[in-house]
Amino acid sequence: MSTASPPATPSPRRDKPANRWHRNAGVAAAGVLVYLLVTGIGLQFSSELGLGQRYVSAAWVLDWYGLEAPELVVRSADVIQVGEWLFLNEQPIATMRHLAGAVQLPDFTVIAGRDEVLVLHGIAARSLEKTHVTDAINRIGTWRGTPYLDTDQGLLAADDLLINWRSVVAPPGEIDWAVKVELTGATATTYRNVFRVRMLTTERWLQDLHSGRFFGLVGVLIIDLATTLLLILAGTGLVLWWRFRSA
Repeated sequence: MSTASPPATPSPRRDKPANRWHRNAGVAAAGVLVYLLVTGIGLQFSSELGLGQRYVSAAWVLDWYGLEAPELVVRSADVIQVGEWLFLNEQPIATMRHLAGAVQLPDFTVIAGRDEVLVLHGIAARSLEKTHVTDAINRIGTWRGTPYLDTDQGLLAADDLLINWRSVVAPPGEIDWAVKVELTGATATTYRNVFRVRMLTTERWLQDLHSGRFFGLVGVLIIDLATTLLLILAGTGLVLWWRFRSA
């Protein structure tokens, strides 16, 4: 008949206060270390994963940052401007500070800003060409398929390739000027949401998580404290190991 062995008594050496503190501190720091490893791995391959071009769409994360889209949503032809972003078919195409107007041609979409003109090829905007104009642009229009710019210094007409703009003394006829309309309601809300989900890159979010900034000052202090604790653990671990080896 076998008898139960008595429970093992802890080693006096292992039960020293320094050893107990070292074990408890190690367990506390292990969770933070795993957190730093998980959030840091993605940052190590940020370029390969294209995290700087990927965006966070989770509403609760954007709410946490307090990110809100601008209220003003403007439309000219099929081009929508929210903030500095231009959208076509709910897809971002370029940035522009001031939208003067846009005109739709059979094969092109021509967008005028304050000092630049963008030419989009095709409905899907597969390619984009940008031309800078010296004179300040007030509006854009068309006459018989030719785009015209109304600038502070006079009228400009595009060439056949939509690259060069030449001065015109007088309009050849009645130019159909593009109009801008402020959008409201569901359509405006849709484009505000499209704009909002491009305000925070995945790379920036991971950086804030890794550094603790995502959680404010408390998160930064916890990460700093855990990092300091890991250094202390490394140092005290060497001391304890040396004493054990010497004994």
